[in-house]
Amino acid sequence: MISFDELGYQDSTTTRLSDLVLKGRKKLRFTYEYDFGDSWEHELVVEAAVPADRKVKGPACLGGERACPPEDVGGVWGYAEFLDTIRDPDHDRHGELVEWSGGRFDPDEFDPAVATRRMRRGLPD
Repeated sequence: MISFDELGYQDSTTTRLSDLVLKGRKKLRFTYEYDFGDSWEHELVVEAAVPADRKVKGPACLGGERACPPEDVGGVWGYAEFLDTIRDPDHDRHGELVEWSGGRFDPDEFDPAVATRRMRRGLPD
């Protein structure tokens, strides 16, 4: 069996942004690939690295665009098909995919406060 190391991948669960931010650099822009099967690419910009405040837990999302696609939607092509289907009430799979996605999905919706809560959910105490 081939290991992640042999493929040149890094375990993102052990990587900290503070390890990536270079001293003296004002911003860090990088691409993160999520779900290697569907290959979602996200562009992230670290605006600043500031000393930790013990009263504040974790990172904060300052902005973004559009809703996160449902998990396992099938990558970029599956997502495009999903959006076409949920927008068309006459499509054969409309009801099935609306229910699968939780009953409501707005691809243009984005809330930085919700994104911040979701990022912090998986952090250790």
